[in-house]
Amino acid sequence: MDMQNVVIGLAIFIIVIRAQLRSRQLSSRQFFLPLLVLLFGMYSAASISGIAVGDWIVLFTATLLGVAAGLVQGKYVRVYQEGNTWFVAGSLASIGLWLLSIPIRYGVKYGMSALIATPELFSGDHFMIPFLFSIAGLMLGRIAMVCIRYPKQAMGWING
Repeated sequence: MDMQNVVIGLAIFIIVIRAQLRSRQLSSRQFFLPLLVLLFGMYSAASISGIAVGDWIVLFTATLLGVAAGLVQGKYVRVYQEGNTWFVAGSLASIGLWLLSIPIRYGVKYGMSALIATPELFSGDHFMIPFLFSIAGLMLGRIAMVCIRYPKQAMGWING
């Protein structure tokens, strides 16, 4: 691995960590973005010729594991109100959980696909498909836990 790849990797890592900690206004976008990512993942997977039931099992297992990790992460995000506007921001605990979820995603992609499905389906141009499913699950789980923690306010976020 050359130094340029290390620098690029570190820059991406810092950008992601910063984005995790940044405050964002809670809105209906947090509810619909994960669904769009999941739908795009499903569309992308369905376009692969030769995709079998086992492949779909791997993908939806990745989604369920993502939801589970997202529910835990959602427990540790900071939700606060400024004026009449609600915000969500990551915490060090939520970043730790995000980092912990990375090996889970790799385990699903490489472990389960080797056991159940055809691993070469998710390589080349299609390498990102399992990650779309797990990232969608992670985002869905996180916003679901925020809604569980703040159910009254969640109705306003969804409608507004």
